[in-house]
Order: sequence, then C-alpha cells, then structure tokens
Amino acid sequence: MSVFWHCDFFSYLGQKNKYMKTLVTTLFLCLGFITNAQYHRFVYEYEFTTDSTQTDKMTKTLTNLDVHKNHSVFYSQDAYQRDSLAAESVIKQRKISPGNISISYEEVKFPEVVTKQYPNYNTQWQTVIESEALLVEEPQKFSWKLHPETEVIEGYKCQKATMNHQGKEWTAWFTNEIPLPEGPYKFSGLSGLIVKMHDAQNTHRFTLKGNEKLDDKNLPWEKLLKLKEEARFFIKPLKINRQQFKKLYKEYANDPVKQLKQELAMPNYSMTLKVDEKTITDNNEIIRYYEKTEREKLAKFNNPLEPNLYK
Repeated sequence: MSVFWHCDFFSYLGQKNKYMKTLVTTLFLCLGFITNAQYHRFVYEYEFTTDSTQTDKMTKTLTNLDVHKNHSVFYSQDAYQRDSLAAESVIKQRKISPGNISISYEEVKFPEVVTKQYPNYNTQWQTVIESEALLVEEPQKFSWKLHPETEVIEGYKCQKATMNHQGKEWTAWFTNEIPLPEGPYKFSGLSGLIVKMHDAQNTHRFTLKGNEKLDDKNLPWEKLLKLKEEARFFIKPLKINRQQFKKLYKEYANDPVKQLKQELAMPNYSMTLKVDEKTITDNNEIIRYYEKTEREKLAKFNNPLEPNLYK
C-alpha cells in the first residue's frame, strides 16, 4: 500500500524545497498512523440550525467519521441506529410473514451520509428530495488559507485555516498530531485532522469529541450495508451529479408535492390522512395540507450547510 493513502494534503504546501523537511516529517507520521490504525472512528458533535431566524435554538447530534482503508464514511449515530433497527425488523418479519411487512421509520436530525474515496477525496453524498433517495457524486477541491494562529482545542494543538465553500465562510482548526487530511461532512484537504469547524455565523459547528480504533473484522458501516442488503427493503439511490441535484431541488421547491399529485391521480389509488383527530380522505384536501406543510418547511430551510447547492 502506498504511503500516500492519506497524504495528498501536500498539494497546498507550495514551494517544494522550502517545505521538504516538513513533508518528510509528516510522511513518517502519516505512515505510522496508517500502520497502527487503518480503521479508526472520530466522533464529532454537530450543532446547527437550518433556520437563520432561530439561531437561539440549535439542534445537536453526534456523528461518526469512520476511516477505512480506501475511504471514509460520515454519518449520524441516530441515523445508523434507526436504519439498523429498521433492517433487523424487516429481516425478522420476512421470516415470519414474507407478504406482510410494516416498518416504523422515524425522522432523524441529520439523515445524510458522506463517503470520501481515497486518494482523491471525491465524495458521494447520500440525501433525499421529497421521497427520492439520491447519491450525489462530487469532485471536491477546497481552497484553504492557512493562518499563523494556534490554539489548544479538545487537548490537541491546532492551527487555524479558513475558506469559502458553497456560499459560506468557514473557519477550521486542524491538528498535525493526527496527520490525516480528513474532517467532518465533506471537508478535507488540510495536513491534519479537523478538530473544530464553524461557519461565519456560528450556525453550523463541528467539534471532535473522541476517537477509537475500529475492528476491521466487524466494521459498523459494512455491517449496516449487509443488513440492508439482507432486508431487501431499502431503495437503491439514484446516482446524479451536483448540477443534476440543483435542478431536482429547484423543481421540488417550485412544486413540493408534485410526486404526491401524480400518485393520487393514479386509478384506484387512495390515501387517508389523520391530522389532530381529524380523518381526511379527499385528495384535494390532502394535497393542500401537504403543500402547506412542505412550503412551511422550505421557508424555514434558509440556512443549509451548503447554500449554493440549493440555489
């Protein structure tokens, strides 16, 4: 295995001769980390609000960055638990009554999944528009600006870096004590792990809270993928690129219940909706209810992690 598995962060160093000593030192550090911990988990606390008018009401969730040999996976612990329980439930039901499957699928705070492929760190971002599961494939290039400021954060000596990405100004604090060019969500490209990161408005914040080695014989994410495959219940996401995502989202924002309208227009298709002890069976009333609900959600979704993706 090449020692450059996790070391493509050297591209930002500039003049080769000037930084050769730093480069060689970091190579040895990186090689040592790879040898001793090919499979590692970094736990981040993610605090955020997607409504800029509610900055005093931040949502908080724990997320995992699982570093594997050839890729990493970033996901929320709540979503992992939900999907695991759902898959296990479906598997049990199939054994008892194959033709009668029911499932409780609760909404989680951060349902998205980001996979980074090494060594180029291109991402695969799993998300949903309406009820359509999507896998957005994106090349990533971050233009980090390094600053001389240092600070001890969560026990690590960190250096400051900033950049503009998808319509937000970001500040990151990274540590060369963990020489991985990794970070939460889609972020990467510094000479060490990102320990803390926030946008200029401080409405999206990631903070490293812990780390542990993973058993390469029992990787949690691989276990979940096998469960989903066995359950044969989860929809395979549609692969698209960034521009296609923007187009789909714009269509959804213009008509957030388009899919529901199409379904209710099908012959012999009926739906019953219960709202506050009231039962609704009229299709037009159902459409009006969901359209109002979805437009209210859209109005409050004015501070996404990557604003430019939704324009």
